[in-house]
Amino acid sequence: MTKTLCRIKQIESWKERVRGLCLQYIHQKLKDSPQAWLDRVIYPLKNEGKNIRALFCYSIGHALNIPLVALDPLAVAIELLHTYTLVHDDLPAMDNDDFRRGKLSAHRRFNEADAILIGDALLTEALAHLVRHSFWPAHVQVQIIKLFTDCIGADRLILGQWIDLSIEPNSYDGLCQMYRYKTGELFRFSCLGPALITNSISEQDWLSCLGLDLGLAFQIQDDLQDDLPMSVIGRMGQSDRKNDKKTILHYKSRVDAERLVIDLYEKHIAVIDQRDKSERWEFLLDLLKKSCAKTKGIS
Repeated sequence: MTKTLCRIKQIESWKERVRGLCLQYIHQKLKDSPQAWLDRVIYPLKNEGKNIRALFCYSIGHALNIPLVALDPLAVAIELLHTYTLVHDDLPAMDNDDFRRGKLSAHRRFNEADAILIGDALLTEALAHLVRHSFWPAHVQVQIIKLFTDCIGADRLILGQWIDLSIEPNSYDGLCQMYRYKTGELFRFSCLGPALITNSISEQDWLSCLGLDLGLAFQIQDDLQDDLPMSVIGRMGQSDRKNDKKTILHYKSRVDAERLVIDLYEKHIAVIDQRDKSERWEFLLDLLKKSCAKTKGIS
């Protein structure tokens, strides 16, 4: 088996790992709750996605020689939090999407009130999981929880969502800042969190930048995919057009937007190539190169 194939299998195993841990945690937490409530909370978690944020966390942790068991709390918190944002994003008062990953959105499968409470539960349990499940010294746990709440707080992720819904950026720079807030901040936690575990100070500035750039790149990719059919993107297309939102295509041509995303990925691929010739960053390189290749195939 080639090294590349081995890495692909390892990445797939990380994906299955975090999915299983998320379901296990919610099942355990709600074991004495009504079955109907458990069914609602796990519904969006069973709607399998890419788990890309958790994969970046595991790949960076691998490069820093962190055991999987010490990365699991980060990965689970990331996926619970991200799923909460998707449940709330789909609500009629926000993006008003009826489908998510090819299945009915939570508010369509159940009702709007249930979807709000499902999102509330996932948000709360994301933070609770970091508090309750820790294999780190106390001072590291405090740093990680602080970073998590900073990234998802009222002046970062939530602010980005509010800007998107309420005031809409009126410039290219404003749009990019909104994308970094609403999408980049959770990626920043995914990338920077592992470095806090090992106190890898020399890597922290770069990993923070990587996370924000990933958020910008992924959000622009989402803009580019918006015109594709539901069979490809797992939700109804033209959501932004339907909601009369400005996207990257309001400021740049499709070709220029694709070039911007590719440049963001290649920037960090080059950083790794220049700084470290060992194999420890190979998983991160694979994820970056795969994401870059996906951009080239969108059109």
